[in-house]
Amino acid sequence: MWRQKQVPMDITGCALRSAFLLLFMGLVVMASSGPSGTAAQPLATGTATRLLATLPSCTHSTYEVTQLPPEEKSELAPCVIANIKPEPSENTTVIPLVHVTPISCGVGRDGALTSVKLLNAGHGVPIGFAKDHFVKFHLVSVIAGDARADGYHEQHEYILRGLVEELQAPYIVGSCSFVASVEKPVAGDLEAIYMAQVGPPSFYLPSNSNPFVFGIHINSDTYPLANVQALDFWAAKKNPARDIPIRVMYREQSEFFRSTCQSAIRALQKSGFTNIETMKFDPLEDDNGDGIVNELDAITLGEIADKACPPDHPPNFHPALFVCTRTEQDVMFERWRQNRCRPTSIWLTAATWTWAARNPELLPYLHGGGQWHPALDYGDENFASGKELLQHTYQEYGYNGTYDQVVSYVVPYLYAKHLQNAYKVTTHPNPLEDFATAEGRERLRRDMMVLTADTIFGKVAFDQNQRNVGRGAAGTQWLPFEKGEFSGGRRKKEPAFNNQSDAVLANALVSPLLQAEASIVLPSPSAEECVQGSFLNHTALKTQSSILLSACELCPFDTYITRDNNVAGFCSPCPVGSTTKGRKGQTECIPNEEFNYISQGLLVVGYTLFGTITFVCLVMAIWLWSHQTSVLVRISQPQLLVLVIFGCWISSLSIVFLGVQAEVASDMVNAACMATPWLYGVGFAVAYGPLLAKLLRIMLVSRAGRKKQMGKSARSQRAVGLKEVSGLVGIILIIQLAILTAWQLDSPIQWTREVIEEVDGFATESVGRCESDHQNAYFGALVGFQLLCLLGALVLSYQTRHIHSDFAESGCISLAVAFTFEVVLLTAPTFVLARENNNVSYIVRVGAVFVQNFVVLLLLFVPKMIRVRESMKSPSTRGPNFSSESTYLPLASITGSKWDEATDILNRMLDENSNDLPQEQREDLQKVKHVLLSGDREKKQNKLMHLPGGLARFSLTTARFSVKKQSNMFLLQEYGGIDVTRRSVSSEIEAMEEPAGGSSSGVYLLPEFEALASQAIKTRVSIMLSWHALKRWDFNVFDLCHLTDGNPLLFVGWAVLGSPHSQYAMARACGEDVDLDSFEGYNFSDSDLKIPLHTLCDYLRVIQDDYISANPYHNETHAADVVQSLHALLQMSGEELHASKLEIFSILLAAVVHDVQHPGSSNAFQANARTDLALIYNDNSILENKHVSHAFVKMFDTKTNLNILRKVDRSKVAKIRNKVIKAVLHTDMSLHFKTVSEIKGDMMEEDYLSDEETRWDVLMYILHMADISGQAKPRPLSILWTDRVMDEFFVQGDKEKQLGLPISPNCNRHTTLKADSQIGFVKFVILPAYEVLGGIIPQVKERVVPIVADNLEYWVHQRKLESPDIEESTV
Repeated sequence: MWRQKQVPMDITGCALRSAFLLLFMGLVVMASSGPSGTAAQPLATGTATRLLATLPSCTHSTYEVTQLPPEEKSELAPCVIANIKPEPSENTTVIPLVHVTPISCGVGRDGALTSVKLLNAGHGVPIGFAKDHFVKFHLVSVIAGDARADGYHEQHEYILRGLVEELQAPYIVGSCSFVASVEKPVAGDLEAIYMAQVGPPSFYLPSNSNPFVFGIHINSDTYPLANVQALDFWAAKKNPARDIPIRVMYREQSEFFRSTCQSAIRALQKSGFTNIETMKFDPLEDDNGDGIVNELDAITLGEIADKACPPDHPPNFHPALFVCTRTEQDVMFERWRQNRCRPTSIWLTAATWTWAARNPELLPYLHGGGQWHPALDYGDENFASGKELLQHTYQEYGYNGTYDQVVSYVVPYLYAKHLQNAYKVTTHPNPLEDFATAEGRERLRRDMMVLTADTIFGKVAFDQNQRNVGRGAAGTQWLPFEKGEFSGGRRKKEPAFNNQSDAVLANALVSPLLQAEASIVLPSPSAEECVQGSFLNHTALKTQSSILLSACELCPFDTYITRDNNVAGFCSPCPVGSTTKGRKGQTECIPNEEFNYISQGLLVVGYTLFGTITFVCLVMAIWLWSHQTSVLVRISQPQLLVLVIFGCWISSLSIVFLGVQAEVASDMVNAACMATPWLYGVGFAVAYGPLLAKLLRIMLVSRAGRKKQMGKSARSQRAVGLKEVSGLVGIILIIQLAILTAWQLDSPIQWTREVIEEVDGFATESVGRCESDHQNAYFGALVGFQLLCLLGALVLSYQTRHIHSDFAESGCISLAVAFTFEVVLLTAPTFVLARENNNVSYIVRVGAVFVQNFVVLLLLFVPKMIRVRESMKSPSTRGPNFSSESTYLPLASITGSKWDEATDILNRMLDENSNDLPQEQREDLQKVKHVLLSGDREKKQNKLMHLPGGLARFSLTTARFSVKKQSNMFLLQEYGGIDVTRRSVSSEIEAMEEPAGGSSSGVYLLPEFEALASQAIKTRVSIMLSWHALKRWDFNVFDLCHLTDGNPLLFVGWAVLGSPHSQYAMARACGEDVDLDSFEGYNFSDSDLKIPLHTLCDYLRVIQDDYISANPYHNETHAADVVQSLHALLQMSGEELHASKLEIFSILLAAVVHDVQHPGSSNAFQANARTDLALIYNDNSILENKHVSHAFVKMFDTKTNLNILRKVDRSKVAKIRNKVIKAVLHTDMSLHFKTVSEIKGDMMEEDYLSDEETRWDVLMYILHMADISGQAKPRPLSILWTDRVMDEFFVQGDKEKQLGLPISPNCNRHTTLKADSQIGFVKFVILPAYEVLGGIIPQVKERVVPIVADNLEYWVHQRKLESPDIEESTV
């Protein structure tokens, strides 16, 4: 490779290099075939040098060259990066195209390469009137070296001039602007059309001096015009006088910077802006004489920045800055930050350069401009936009492209359009001949002047100076976008303001408007006035990264400000007693909210009252327990009194929740709100229900006692017990619970806070309470029912008013009820009136609950406590008062005690109206009565010591009382602790129950067997259902179905699960004289399961009826076949499984019910059709879940008496149910391969059948094998089952077609071949599964697996008959 070393940049070096170049050019000319000494001529007469052959090919790609270290770039010799030379043909002209670039031009040269490749594709570019001639381009692209090296310009010119001459190239692709001045004279000398990439307008002036130079670049003078137009639009609304300060700074000695900023000045003046000041400087001069050039002198640049935005500027000074500099802006930005400058806008030439990538913190809201932007969506035949070209570059070359590639791509494309336009009316175009003559070149040049083309760079058209004026410049602004919002396309919403921590910056296209990604933000946030509720943070002005960001901050919490444009730097604190409610940026403070909470003093009162009630309830309960042996307590029905105490305490517990309050609602507060009516309602039911029951029982017992008939047995006298009146308590409680539950579900009480006063949407006073939408209706229903109960209590109290208070407490209860009435009637209106005042409302409700419960406890227990105390002091008053003339009340009727029943007998004997007893016996009976009514009733032996001797000889029969002679024996038995033996109800029921069918104590014969048509049929069925026949693998269930009049499952289930009793019963019915012991069977009825055969048959009958007989396959016949097949497989296993009776019964029961109510369609159909079953069981083993659920619903329905497990221990019932559920769910075919794999894994374990869980897995697998045993049966049976299952499949397929669902495999009756479907099913499902089962049960391997293999061969043979031309391998 030719490399040349860098020569120091001095006069001698330049001279030597120039001499070397001249020598090199001379040698090339001498070696050429042309005449020597010929001067350089235009293209028509150019020399034929061989420069291209002397240039080596580049060893690096374009991108790799850009990544070389600086020292390697400086040593890189000229090389050819691309030489695309298509072969000419009869109708194809090859046009040379030269592109010479320095290394510093970057990757732009690949754009021209891409363009030429696409233009040359196919026949090339069609030209001419008929478009039957074509043009292709011969592109030579050369990297001429490092532009920073000495003598590079001469070297670049030499290579360009030499290649144009050698190739006779009519077109030159302009390099980047660094060497445009070198290329311009070459184009003029050789009259080659040259498309330059230069922005400043002076490059093209005067146009007549070099007519072959054209400019693709937009005039750089237009870069700032978008910002000027935005300022003009904004000023029309906000500053009509247009006296906003405009400050323009630019490098004076640079054409680009000077012309750009001067064009901005002209545009501003034209728009009417008057306050314009210009600060220009020569970057290479030293204005202050400190030895540092201006462009590097921070002092000089700082002074310029101070002129633009002085440090002592007024608060409303917001200049618009236009800065046309290269790097000087770094110093200016820092000075403006220190001066706390707040510009309206800043337009910067470097905003779109690499400077932006190095200074991201300065970019927000910065304006810029340039030639092109990725958001411009101009396109051509190859790409919809320039962005697509860059994406193509990444895919083609492996790097991200740049703007330079877009421009370089467009230049060859323009040349192609130029030729098409120049020859659009020419029949035989010949561009090379035209370019070879001066006349032709001039004509073609003029055609280029009038060319207009749409390109990915935008519309291209040339003005009189031959530069591009097809569109305006791309105006940009750096704007923050929300993360994920900006993706290089159109904006989704307006840019986010002052949210830099959560925003990403993007150089958004803002002009032209029709292509814009976002609207221009003007003025900048920094220049915006601070609105009310915010202040100007002077510290932020000096510290924040960008001077265009807003320094306005919201007033902190609990501060405010009402002024606009607050530049003071602080906000005022809120007055005492007010706040901003946790908000920043407020213009006023809001007084703290008054929540109107219940005062702490009242809460203490409420809790104290609840504590008082709790203490009283505890005292009453202790007293009741300690005096439980007192007859006065016993006759008061202490069980009901305990409920009264508990109910009053529960009702009073609502006091605790009445005091719950909060600022806002929460789940806990809402629960407390709803707890109040629940506690009060349930407490009322528990307290007043027993009171009503107590009164009702006393009234009923009183009515019975009025008869005073000793002929009535003690048992009949005690007929009115607690059990007879407990229903009333339950009814009251259920009604209360029903109201409360409806309330809870329909309109639950929740904590709400009603605003009484508010300011700015914030409450300053509010009141909280528990409310619901329909609370008045439900509260009315609750209270109404309670009042009804109280009214009933008053009626019962009146009806029992004549009964002594020792029994009824009617007077006390009536007083308590009346007082409760008064409390309710007074509380309701008071609560409504005081609803807005939480304190009054609280104390009213708490007082009502407390008084109601306290008074009930007080009136019910205090008189009784006094009465018991008096009875303890005076033995004569120890017993209850029986002196009422109008009422005779048996004591035992109240207490239910046999001891008190004896007391009742004594009372009747000792009636003062009876004179039939001798005085001595009367005194003995009085002593017995005294013993019975005193002391501990349970210490019977102690009482027996005091039994009078004469009582044992007592015997009396009177006409009046009809006392039985055994009365004294009854007293002795009860008094001496001798229990009267009675047979329990349960034992009576058990004795009456029919013996388990088939047990040794009886025989159960299936009624359907008895009803068979003839004795011959009975005998045949008996033989088919014998233990030996049921073990046969070729069992014909179809014959059994025919013989039993369509009851196959009932008969098979009875025969298998009822064995041996079923076989014994059938033999006896057929006239055989046999013993039960001679039959084999499972004997489930005589085992610890105790399965009753008549219930079993009733259950089998119901399950059989629930199978859908209309199904071709999944019907009761299939179920019977599965039960028999399972039984046969279990018998083949012998004793190898070690299964228990419970396990065998469970798996057989699962077989009975495994497909009950099967609809005749698969799980997949249910899921696809979204049936009710699929929705209920969530697409998971849909039908299997339905089968097993239905089976147990039927079994456990208490109305049908079908529970075959009723005699089984509860723990075993749960175990059986669990196993049956698992087994039925295991029949889901979607689990088949998983099950086979798991069983294989289990078989690898040593002694795997000893584990209960593994053994059950094996039993479930055997059930699964029985379920799919149709193809494992002898051929006649397997064909029958195949026909049935295919019929069912086709019915499902018809339904799927009708419903518009995908037709399941093997369900399309028009396309499915029976043999095909069976071959796959047997080969891949049945045969492997039974081979695995044969590893567990050897007889399966010997007897069943050969049948499966034989069936497979049959179907293979049938397939060949259906399609004779099928190959063996496909089968």
